[in-house]
Formats: sequence, structure tokens, C-alpha cells
Amino acid sequence: MDVQDLTIGTADANLNDCDVAHTIGFLLNLLILRFRRQPCQRFTDAIVEVRDTAYTALGNSRLPFDVLLEELNIPRSSAYSPFFQAFFNYRAGTQNKHLWGNCQFELEEMHPRRTAYYITLDVMESTEEALVLFRVQKSFYGLAATNLLLKTYLHVLDMLCSDVSLPLKDIPLFSKKQLIHTLGLGRGLSRGHLVHKWLDRQPKGIIGTHSGLRNEIEGYNKMWKLGVEGVLQQSAFTFNHSSDQIYRGLVNGRMVYVVPWSKRGDPFEITKIIQLHNITYTKATPSEYSLWIHYGYDNLRQASDWRFTSVVASP
Repeated sequence: MDVQDLTIGTADANLNDCDVAHTIGFLLNLLILRFRRQPCQRFTDAIVEVRDTAYTALGNSRLPFDVLLEELNIPRSSAYSPFFQAFFNYRAGTQNKHLWGNCQFELEEMHPRRTAYYITLDVMESTEEALVLFRVQKSFYGLAATNLLLKTYLHVLDMLCSDVSLPLKDIPLFSKKQLIHTLGLGRGLSRGHLVHKWLDRQPKGIIGTHSGLRNEIEGYNKMWKLGVEGVLQQSAFTFNHSSDQIYRGLVNGRMVYVVPWSKRGDPFEITKIIQLHNITYTKATPSEYSLWIHYGYDNLRQASDWRFTSVVASP
């Protein structure tokens, strides 16, 4: 994780004062815990830091969260929560069994409310056991991604329980079992299996979600430091990389130049478009780039705005 400054939300029931300890009502207040990344910090030291940070926040819990937002003039939006998108909810003293008169109630199922944050971790601790609920927003995490997050979280817990002196940077995010499984997927299926799958004539594919497409675009923007780009769209729409050519310019806020059908496949005309329309970003196959350089070299030499070239495999 390359986040240097991290904020996590938590809550205080505000029932510690003896004057309000038996009050019936909603006194919950949100608190912000701020941490700065220290990769060489040992887990034992990180726990101490978290404890001190939490105690400091609880010491100021009388300040209502809404008042803090108003005083700091923080813009409010119904689309996201200010300050943090990860929430930790720790509830001590939660009991799975309750006596009421001559009856006993026992918790069998729980149906938590929808989470307002990207990730919510609920920890309910009792004298018998601890219940951990890991919740995410469906618009950001599918079932597979959620399971991966949960397995990674449990793996990290196992690693830390076995050696609390580990530096944070040395904690592997994935278990050996997960890595072996991933390597197996990377090697692919055996030849016989591939033939069998081809003969069954069932359509194969992966469902691409809007959030996945957004994550890909944002990831490339961050990795390659892309800005407001003029993007060339010259590939066939059936080629999967055409989606990048289309959305890159639209999302980044400048333009997408769609090459007319009459000029597609003509390297001279395409390079002329790159020059005349100030194209800054192209994504093409090695054979396309080779033809552009061979037949449109003079045009490309004058394309002073052309800065980013992404090379992809042939369709």
C-alpha cells in the first residue's frame, strides 16, 4: 500500500460520563483516526501508536462531528463521506445471550444495515468470543474482490499473531496457498483441457463492471502520470483495447479522435491525423507503429504534442 497519510473512522457511544450512562437515545459521535505510513515500524510499535491515537480521539469525543465539519467549512456531499471511507466499529461487551425475565434470548443471525463507507470492519467482543464482520460497498467491490480482501485480512492476522515483532513492510499480503493458486491460473489449462473447452462451444468471457473499468483507467493515469490527453481511436471496436482509446480521452477531459473508416488502415493518413489534431496519446500494436514510422515518418516528426505511446499485443 503506497498511501502515506491514512484516515480511518470510528465511533464513540458517548456513554462514559456517569451523568448520561443510563440515558436512552442516540449519542453516537464519529471520530477520525489519522495515521502516517511507517514501513519500517514493527507491529508492536504500530499497536501502541494506534492505541495512543484512539485514546487521544476519544479524549476529544465531546466535540460533535457535524460541528467539526461546519467549523472547518468542509464541503458536504451525499455521494461520499468526508475525511474517511474506511470505518472501524468496535463494540465491547456485546453478548450473544441475554436474560429477560424468565426468558433467554440468543443471537442466531445478524442482518447489518447497509454501510455508508467503502469498507467497514465490525468487531463485537464478548466474554466468550469475538465476532468480526467485514462489509464493503457493492458498487466498489464484487464478490470475488470481497473474498480476496477477507482472505488477505485473515492471512495478515495469522502472520501477526505468529510474530508480533515483524516490521510492517515485511508482512506478506498473500499466503502461499493464494500465490500457488494464482501461479496455476497464470500457467493456464493443459492442452487436452483446452481442446475439450473449445469443443463444448460454450461462450467464454469475464463480466467487466463499470467500477473495474474505472479502476483500470485511474490506475493507468496514476502510474503513467497521464493528464488531459488527446487520444487517437483507430482500432476496431471489437478489439478490447479500443475501450481504453475511447474512455481515456473522455474521462481525462479533452477529446477522442475517431479515425474515419475511409482512413483506417492507412498509416500515412493516421500519422497525419496525429500531427494535425495534436494527438498526445496512442495505443496500438507493434505492427501498427512499424507501419506508421515507415510510411508516416515525416508526419510523426512534426507531431510535437505526441507524448505517450502504449504498445499492446495484436488482436
